[in-house]
Amino acid sequence: MATPPHRDNLVPRLYRTARASDITAPERPPGRTPPRQSELDDIQYRLLLDERATNTSFVESADSVGLTRTAPTTLALWRGSYYIATRHALDGDYPFPAGPPHAPQGATGFTRRGDHRSTGWLSAYNELP
Repeated sequence: MATPPHRDNLVPRLYRTARASDITAPERPPGRTPPRQSELDDIQYRLLLDERATNTSFVESADSVGLTRTAPTTLALWRGSYYIATRHALDGDYPFPAGPPHAPQGATGFTRRGDHRSTGWLSAYNELP
């Protein structure tokens, strides 16, 4: 929300403002307008949010995961030490790779911005402050 020439000054102020408003997650709550000090107008802010992984969701079953996303996503699925990666994954169901039947499994969706959402043990990183 800050261009490179202004990031050193603006990003710390945006962070302090978010913390003062009790926003601790890296994503602002949905439906919000841009932060007051943001250099983005409403349209630019909405375009930014559309490219984020914030609204990526998964429905996991024993053999597959259902993906719903708003941004172009690379999907990685794993079971034990086996994995499958799908570039430009669309909404839909994706089977987990073959592997030991009771091995830990999960999925992560990555956007081109480097954002991610996960299931399984990596989901602990979804809401880091």
